[in-house]
Amino acid sequence: MTRRNGMLLIAAVMACGLATMAYAGDVTINVTQIRATSGTGEKEFDAKLADLKRRLGNLPYKKFEFVGDFAGSAAYGKQASIGLAEGFALSVTPAQAREGRIALDASLLQGGASLLRTELVVRPGAVGLLMHPTANGATILAVSAR
Repeated sequence: MTRRNGMLLIAAVMACGLATMAYAGDVTINVTQIRATSGTGEKEFDAKLADLKRRLGNLPYKKFEFVGDFAGSAAYGKQASIGLAEGFALSVTPAQAREGRIALDASLLQGGASLLRTELVVRPGAVGLLMHPTANGATILAVSAR
């Protein structure tokens, strides 16, 4: 092995180590639970949902009520269970994704029954929406990860 090839090999190993370090540690998952109801007339938004109003306004519901904020954390590849209001829980396993994004394998549970399972890919700090229909609207989860 030439000195130049050896230096390139060392640089490549260091780059792989730094990439692994970027994904070390826990991912913090934040969840805002929202109750959306159907109806007619102008849309109504709880004041606590001001940051989400633009995103929620595109959905086919009339009223959006803040239910609660919840948080959890997990290492990449490890599962976290986040207890939510109204008997719901969100099971989340973060994974590495391309371009600095975080992939979340997410399952919405109620009373131990799985209602929804999907992969949500978000930029760190950005919000993704998960929705589960109810009798008169939907339970919406605004999920972010860092």
